[in-house]
Amino acid sequence: MGQDNRPRRRMGRLLFGAFGLLALAAGLAPQQAVAQGRACQETYYVPALSDIYTGGRANFAQLAITLSVRNISEAESLTLERVDYFDTSGKKLRALIEASIEVKPLETAQYLIDIVDREGGGGANFLVGVTRAAAMPAPSLDAVMFGSFAQRGISLAAGSRLVSGNCD
Repeated sequence: MGQDNRPRRRMGRLLFGAFGLLALAAGLAPQQAVAQGRACQETYYVPALSDIYTGGRANFAQLAITLSVRNISEAESLTLERVDYFDTSGKKLRALIEASIEVKPLETAQYLIDIVDREGGGGANFLVGVTRAAAMPAPSLDAVMFGSFAQRGISLAAGSRLVSGNCD
């Protein structure tokens, strides 16, 4: 049967509650505590492909990319500070957000690179900057790529990797 996750949930609530009590004892609202340094500032790397070779160098399939940033906390929001798209050579192609964006509890922020956009190439990638409360879980970041070639569907998925982080 399924595993009972209640003790883990209870521990998460206790940690969250302890974080809130510490913030209140210091005379701070939880949001102010994040602003005053009790937060994690992290950068995640997410690999992607805007095209993939399907044979020789002349045969390739173009792929659309959907980047998903999921806030897996049930109680706290996180902030996206940057979502940048890079090509195979590491050149920044564009920023996908112009200002910080709040991602509410259990909300997902999604960004699409259209199937006709081949700029990224086979080594396209994203850097995503996140600020979150230290006591909340890290977000889940994934890229899903899809397209077709020779009447066959192609789909790939890639997870993220934490490349830098500072939690107070």
